[in-house]
Amino acid sequence: PIRLVLGYQPFQGFLALDFPLSDGSPFFGSRTATFAKSRQFYAGVRAGMVAAIHEGKVFIPQAGIELDLADANAIDLSLDSIVWSADDGMLCDRTVAALAEANAEDGLAPLVTGQRGNIYTEFLKPRVQTLLHLDWYRDADGFMTAAGTIAGCGPGLTPSSDDLLTGYLATRYLLERDACFRQSLAQAAQAAAKKTNRISATFLLQSGEGLVNEAVID
Repeated sequence: PIRLVLGYQPFQGFLALDFPLSDGSPFFGSRTATFAKSRQFYAGVRAGMVAAIHEGKVFIPQAGIELDLADANAIDLSLDSIVWSADDGMLCDRTVAALAEANAEDGLAPLVTGQRGNIYTEFLKPRVQTLLHLDWYRDADGFMTAAGTIAGCGPGLTPSSDDLLTGYLATRYLLERDACFRQSLAQAAQAAAKKTNRISATFLLQSGEGLVNEAVID
């Protein structure tokens, strides 16, 4: 919960925004404030507006918005907070089974399942193979370049290849304990972020730093 001042009138509720702040911190979600009875309204946030963070508050002057985060619940979105002991083989089998039921016509599941591919998988397959090869040989510079060649491909607001790369970077961060190689994951995310839209770029940058959606932590 946060305190929202909209048009300099106080409201209580929940707010999610989908633009990066001026210091690089992201807020995800829709441009609406949602209250207990699911009442929604447009908060007046538009592309190009500048937001700033100062002393626990977020200010968006052009929209007349002030967000007081002093009482907001702190949630650790770091992959380092995950305690897990899953059997790798079982996890792999479950992943393949889930992908086998996914849409193969325009999705990327065929890259894993071996199903008949589509224009996106045909384009991405050699690029993904290169990424895996460079990761295996721990070629940090090549890995960074390869990540940039994958981004921005596929349908959706966050292109499918970005979703794949976000998950891959986050998983590698979880499994990787070498600080130097973790840094290469962040660099790969930065290279990929330059090749896609701002929403996807934010997810990529976060995954490269070992940060994920709260649903993953849960």
